[in-house]
Amino acid sequence: MWSLQDWLLDEPRSVGCLLDQHVHDVDIINDLFGPPEAVSSLGRNAIPGSGFDSISTHYLYDGFTVAAQDDWCLHAPFSMEYRAHFERGSLVFRGGAVTAYPAGGEAYVAEDSAEAGYYFEIKYFVERLSAGMAVDRCLPESTAESIRIAAAEHKSAKLRGEWVAVGRAR
Repeated sequence: MWSLQDWLLDEPRSVGCLLDQHVHDVDIINDLFGPPEAVSSLGRNAIPGSGFDSISTHYLYDGFTVAAQDDWCLHAPFSMEYRAHFERGSLVFRGGAVTAYPAGGEAYVAEDSAEAGYYFEIKYFVERLSAGMAVDRCLPESTAESIRIAAAEHKSAKLRGEWVAVGRAR
């Protein structure tokens, strides 16, 4: 009998955590910065037959890099964190809260709206569809671009971290 777990743990069909969880990291990086010049990824297979069960990628841009990691091997509950460093401070998301660390200032926890998270995404789609309007965000082309970047990551991980050119889609 076929099950979702069978599909996720079958490398030819899912390539592991890369296209299950990590693609969401790729998508936000692509949305914020566009396609990178190149990627360098290291992956690890821990579950026999699955693809990469953990992956760590560096994205090369002109003048800066971005790094993202994913791991679905842990024997612990799912968690998500990020760190973003800027010229005048840093942001850290951990435990459901964003803490701002301004350069030369006191750290503080950013206030969050009760309507945060997926609320605004769902609200946007419902309003557009209810009004008979086409959506102009989260288009299929953006998804295809993120998958193209993830494919370059997969290739790099298979090549044990070699830089793989990505560049702009044609």
